[in-house]
Amino acid sequence: MARATTFALVAVLALAPAALASPPSWFLDRKSNLDGDRALERIHAAYDVSSDHKYQRAEIAALDTCAGRERRYELAPPGTFMAREAIFGRRALGRAAVLFSMSYTDSHWIARVVQLRPKKKGACPTPAILFDYSSVRPPYPAPDGYTVGLVSAAPGEHSSAYAGRELLLTEEYSSPRLSPVRKIRHTYLRYLGSKRRYVPYRTEVVPA
Repeated sequence: MARATTFALVAVLALAPAALASPPSWFLDRKSNLDGDRALERIHAAYDVSSDHKYQRAEIAALDTCAGRERRYELAPPGTFMAREAIFGRRALGRAAVLFSMSYTDSHWIARVVQLRPKKKGACPTPAILFDYSSVRPPYPAPDGYTVGLVSAAPGEHSSAYAGRELLLTEEYSSPRLSPVRKIRHTYLRYLGSKRRYVPYRTEVVPA
């Protein structure tokens, strides 16, 4: 009996590192103001991954009640990875919107800030994009010999010249020829009210 117990314990300990290395699935259902009115909307986000990583799916949507029924809006096509802690709402952004980043099967990344806004007076609010980044079409080209790897975006106070919180977009570049040498681009964006979207005001490339 003792030998069987010892074998079972060894088996559990052997499997534990693999289980801990696998990122856990998660689901988020958070109330947030996405359209600026007094009622709160809901952000639904989820990441589902199998233990062998052969199945990964990330998705995010906004739910709003308008004209007597609940409406669901997909904020991006489903991807393969999204970090729960990288989803920011009104409190972090300083405006009614949600910020998130997501990766896809071909390894490209997106980062978006989305709010709900009626296209005309009296209409139900629908998604309006305030910031839309894709590593397939980045605002600034990668350094020669490098490609975009990891991408993240977060709100913060980076310049006293602009009112409200800005965004910091971080692109990590890598190069097969120069591995493991990497570079990082920081792009700072401010919200421009006249265009109702975020625009870059500074960018810099630094060693990783």
